[in-house]
Amino acid sequence: MDRATNLKVALLGTPNSGKSSLFNRLTGMNQRTGNFPGVTVERKSATLVLPNNRQATLTDLPGTYTLYPNGEEERITCEVVRNPQHPDHPDLLVVVVDATQLKRGMILVSQIIDWGIPLVVAVNMSDLIEKEGISLHIDLLAQRLQTPVIALSGLTGAGVKELKAAIAQTPTAATQRIFVPPLDLERYTNTICQWLGTQNSYRAFQALIYPRDFARLSPDQIRQIQAWVSPEQATLHAADEMLLRYDRTEALLQGVLSNKPSASEKLTNQLDRILLHRFGGYTIFGIILMLIFQAIFTWASYPADLIESAFGSLMAWLVKVLPQAWWSNLFINGIVAGLGGIVVFIPQIAFLFFFIALLEESGYMSRVIFLLDRLMRPFGLSGRAIVPLIGGMACAVPSIMMARSIPNPFERLIAIMVTPLMSCSARIPIYILLISMFVPDIRLIGFFSLQGLVMGGMYILGFVTALIAAAILKNT
Repeated sequence: MDRATNLKVALLGTPNSGKSSLFNRLTGMNQRTGNFPGVTVERKSATLVLPNNRQATLTDLPGTYTLYPNGEEERITCEVVRNPQHPDHPDLLVVVVDATQLKRGMILVSQIIDWGIPLVVAVNMSDLIEKEGISLHIDLLAQRLQTPVIALSGLTGAGVKELKAAIAQTPTAATQRIFVPPLDLERYTNTICQWLGTQNSYRAFQALIYPRDFARLSPDQIRQIQAWVSPEQATLHAADEMLLRYDRTEALLQGVLSNKPSASEKLTNQLDRILLHRFGGYTIFGIILMLIFQAIFTWASYPADLIESAFGSLMAWLVKVLPQAWWSNLFINGIVAGLGGIVVFIPQIAFLFFFIALLEESGYMSRVIFLLDRLMRPFGLSGRAIVPLIGGMACAVPSIMMARSIPNPFERLIAIMVTPLMSCSARIPIYILLISMFVPDIRLIGFFSLQGLVMGGMYILGFVTALIAAAILKNT
């Protein structure tokens, strides 16, 4: 048979690797359907037009994960691949591998390489991993496998032209061997190689595992193999092969896939080096907390003054329009003034909730957990406890519920017990009232005021008290 003009090509791959889409792309959907000889498993074949107007017959084989069949369709695929006398036995295999499941597909590729059939590896869906910022180093993989590797997309058609060119070159079988049968089986595989008329020890190894799948073996030879290796031993040898292949293919894929960080990821990595610094990270965290409490005093003062002014104007207007009576005095100086005294603190509470939410949504809170883990371990707490403790600055009740994310029950109980010691938002009016009365509004370091620093110190005092209580609970 002239391989140049009557080339037989077969598509092989794991289920859901995109073989059908690639088959349609290669053949223009000009396919013929039928059954494999002697079975009812459907076969798709078509004419494949190669560069320079060469033609080949392309067959789409049923999907299989390995050359060890589990079902009827996989058995047919293995029979076509392993039996040179089969009418559909290919001169060249195109092994389709899902780029998103590259390691799993490489097990089948490694078996085909060891079997000694010429092949081209088609890495399908490569466009999907590129969208995720993952680089696929095709040249490195081709060098390690000693066989052509083409990145393509059966959905969009990208890379199909390059695949046809690789098929037209009819590459030879790879000379390397990824899996070598164990030495203790060598005396058996050498004999089987003579029976099969081959020098390929892996073919002999598979015949040792599944002798009935090899038509060239006589019944006496099959019985002899079964006397050498029992079915249970054969299953163990096949399992050992898969484990060794997994390790070997993992080494082959080392560096083939690499994350290509985007501009935002690069910025995040640079920020992490600063925010998680073993010394500077704590300083930054302290500065951020001080800025938050400074903002509570400075930014919230403007809406608080407006609210206070609005209630003052409302009370003055009510004094003019309402008659002088006990009930009007109760309404103005009791109900309205009481509501004003409560509403005026809403801006401070709202700003505190806003900043806590900002820390959580920006991802900084998760970095604080990592940063403070070592600091909090001596007190019987992990870094996860910082979530309910920081949340306790807003409200202790939902913060205690946050403690359910702490896996260790002892640490979780300690966090629940000490969270109420944090200064919650209900204490803000008291803090503001006392600080405004007894702490002068003077600037110390430009932007920072003495009142804001004292406010931050109150929260730090609550945090330190919580840690001391945690240490006591840890030891008792």
